[in-house]
Amino acid sequence: MHKISIILTDITKRAGTERAVVNLANIISSLNYDVCIFSTDSISGSPQYYLNRNVRIFHFGLKISSAKGFLKILEYKKLNTKIIECIKNENIDCVIGTYSFFNALLTRIPNVETIGCEHFNYFSASKLHRLVRRIFYPKLNAVVVLTEHDKAHYSFLKNCFVIPNSLSFESVIKENWSEKVVLSIGRYTKQKGFDYLIKTAAKLKKAFPDWKFKIVGSGEDEKLLENLIAEYHLEDYVKLLPPTNNIVDLYKSASIYCMSSRYEGLPMVLLEAKSCGLPIVSFDCPEGPAEVIENNKDGFLCKPENPDDLAEKLKILMSDEKLREQFGKKTYINSKRFSTENITKKWKQLLETI
Repeated sequence: MHKISIILTDITKRAGTERAVVNLANIISSLNYDVCIFSTDSISGSPQYYLNRNVRIFHFGLKISSAKGFLKILEYKKLNTKIIECIKNENIDCVIGTYSFFNALLTRIPNVETIGCEHFNYFSASKLHRLVRRIFYPKLNAVVVLTEHDKAHYSFLKNCFVIPNSLSFESVIKENWSEKVVLSIGRYTKQKGFDYLIKTAAKLKKAFPDWKFKIVGSGEDEKLLENLIAEYHLEDYVKLLPPTNNIVDLYKSASIYCMSSRYEGLPMVLLEAKSCGLPIVSFDCPEGPAEVIENNKDGFLCKPENPDDLAEKLKILMSDEKLREQFGKKTYINSKRFSTENITKKWKQLLETI
């Protein structure tokens, strides 16, 4: 049996990359590969999402994400040693990276096949990371990106493949779209643009006072968002809620999903919202939303970082339950292309190729 490892920073965190890695590990395991996860910075613990019990986790206990300058270089040297030791001891055939520096490091590992995965769009990375991709990615056996739009930026590669993230659960269509709730999920960081969403909610409160905005997550910008909610007097209109394992119930309790991100890769939350039949209103930020949303058919794409446009498109759906239902049924059907079955076929083909 071939053995494959996936490397990321901390498998115990609750975020999109961690969920995507867990899904990928489960998919590859279902193809009868022996799968393990290298979690560079964690010391112990389990994923926040369901992981096939046959998938093992190796906690390296390093400080890749927190170390600075020369100390970070030392941490990467330690990581290099640990990866080589694990490959030798576990007879691993292939290693999959999830971050540009990890992917670059894999090109230095002998006697193993290498796949570099990108979870963010090309231009969200710094010039240094883009240079790393240019130098090292051609040395990988394959590079996987999430969207066709993003693949266009990797024209310097002959080994680039598009494989979207897969759904985290089976599609569950809503029964009605009468709940007056706009839902958004993600880490409280600048990238997710929840400051824009709060400003958008302020524009809608007077016209739609019986609606509620729920922003589910946690992160370093929580206090900033709380202050912004207070500044606009939205304490009873916009709610910051902690993460939950009952993710499907969250989607089913809303009638619209809204994404206000400054940039994305291929957002897991959009795939999940579609699979639950939620019409979506999103900034047309680089790169993922345009490949997930059929504009004016199952949702609306809005001008990036423009709360006025976001409010106008939300207003259309908030005013019309029949349109929410029409869009919701369409988005549920469209979610099937991100099903585990379809994404498994793509990974099976890639792994057999290399």
